[in-house]
Amino acid sequence: NLNKMELRGKVVAVLPTVTYGKEGKKKGVLVIEYGDRYPKKAAITFFERLLPNIDGVKVGDELLVEVSIDSREWQGKWFTDVLANKVQTTQGLEKKEEVFQVPDQHGDLPF
Repeated sequence: NLNKMELRGKVVAVLPTVTYGKEGKKKGVLVIEYGDRYPKKAAITFFERLLPNIDGVKVGDELLVEVSIDSREWQGKWFTDVLANKVQTTQGLEKKEEVFQVPDQHGDLPF
């Protein structure tokens, strides 16, 4: 899917949740740093439905965020938003499966 974009990086700022609009909707913003050789930062907006998914996220956490980019014009100027569609911590992605092994006890048996 060409419209699917992912950013994987470290949280460098957690901005306060804000309320906006007549309906009192909420949104939050996390700033993540991504890229290896030349790191960049992106402020990613999380709308109300995803706020529970970032509750407890703190500076230093590693995230994988599926994003979309949206631009709009206002009074002859253009503004671009990076919007979160999905988020998960990378700790769960990088965990290696642990294999439980029973120690060889044949030589240690008393009978």
